[in-house]
Amino acid sequence: MSGLLFRTDRWLTRLDLVLAGAAAACIVVMMLLTGADVVMRYAFNRPISWVYDLVTHYLLVAGFFLGLSYTLRMNHHICVDFFARMLPAKSYQWCMALGCLAAAAIFGSVAWYGLRDAIHAWTNDEVAFGALIWPMWASKAVIPLGMAPLALRCLHRAVAHAAFHSDRAAQAKLGLRLDQHSEAEV
Repeated sequence: MSGLLFRTDRWLTRLDLVLAGAAAACIVVMMLLTGADVVMRYAFNRPISWVYDLVTHYLLVAGFFLGLSYTLRMNHHICVDFFARMLPAKSYQWCMALGCLAAAAIFGSVAWYGLRDAIHAWTNDEVAFGALIWPMWASKAVIPLGMAPLALRCLHRAVAHAAFHSDRAAQAKLGLRLDQHSEAEV
């Protein structure tokens, strides 16, 4: 079981890095285009008409959703742990396993319905009108592309919390949140 979890973690981490790189690239392009639009608008009175639509329909969505799984891998999501610190370490690990399992089900559902919505937009040629005509399937496809890896990461964490509830070294190697529980509590 541990070998499978470590291999899965390596595969998910590679996927997270690719998607996080794409999210970072989207954010950089978004900043450059917005800066260029501001310069063109105020210095030359010639705004770039399509920048706002590109940023809001595509780049902003991709910058957010594609980085979700990486953020969870790095433990950078907000974690309210006021009550969790009061639990014994083993109880904490089992609660984390159940919470991650519930989160995986929710994020998996969002990915599934997002995929259905993107396919619907594709088959019906949904577009947004603006300075240009923008196909909406591409913007909608980013949602399942970001949520599916997040669901897989949560499912992986649920199994890891359950399997390694007393193995601190394995938890640390998998990047699981160890919080305030000391070695003596495990």
